[in-house]
Amino acid sequence: MEKVDWNQTASQREQILFLLIAVFFIFLVLEVGFLPKYREIKTSRQRLHALEVERSALAKFMEKTPVVRRSSSQNGAKDIKLKILDGEMEALSRELPELLPRITDFSFLKGVRVEAFSFQPDISEGGYIRTDFLMEAKGSFNDLVRYLERLENFPALFQVRDIIMNVSEGDTTKVHAEIAGRFFRMGGQRKTP
Repeated sequence: MEKVDWNQTASQREQILFLLIAVFFIFLVLEVGFLPKYREIKTSRQRLHALEVERSALAKFMEKTPVVRRSSSQNGAKDIKLKILDGEMEALSRELPELLPRITDFSFLKGVRVEAFSFQPDISEGGYIRTDFLMEAKGSFNDLVRYLERLENFPALFQVRDIIMNVSEGDTTKVHAEIAGRFFRMGGQRKTP
C-alpha cells in the first residue's frame, strides 16, 4: 500500500475529477433539496395571485349586480303560494302543460332564452301530484336573477329546488343556468297513518 503525501499538489486530472464531483454534488443538492421547494413556492404564489384576481373580479361583479329583494314571505306578507293553497287566490296554471307556455313565453323571459326543458313522470302522494322538471336557460346574470324573481312570484304551485349557474363557454357575458323545480297539483292519493 502506498503512502499518500497530502502536501503534494494534485495532478490536473485529479483537479478536474474533483471539480466534476463538486459540481455534481452541488447540482444534486439543488435538484433534490432546493428546486422542489422553489417550484412549490412559485406555484403557490401563482395560485394566490389567481385567487386575488378572482376575488377582485367577484367584488366588482357584486358591485354591479342588482340587489335581490326579499320574497314576500320574508317580508311578513302572505306568500302567493300560500294564498293559492288557502283558496284566497286562483292558480294561473293547474296543469304542467298550462304552466310551460306561460313561464317560457317571450314576454315572461325578458332576455332569457330557454335551451331545454324536461320533466319526470308524475308522482302521486299525500293528497297531491308532484312533477319534477329541469329547465336549462341562458342569459345575462341580471336577466336570470330577474327571471328567477318572476318565477318565485308566479301564481302557480311550483317551487324552484336547485339552481346551478355557470359562465357560458365562448361568451363570458352570458350565464348558463340549470333550474330544477317541482310542480304540484291537488288530487293525489292520501297516505293513511
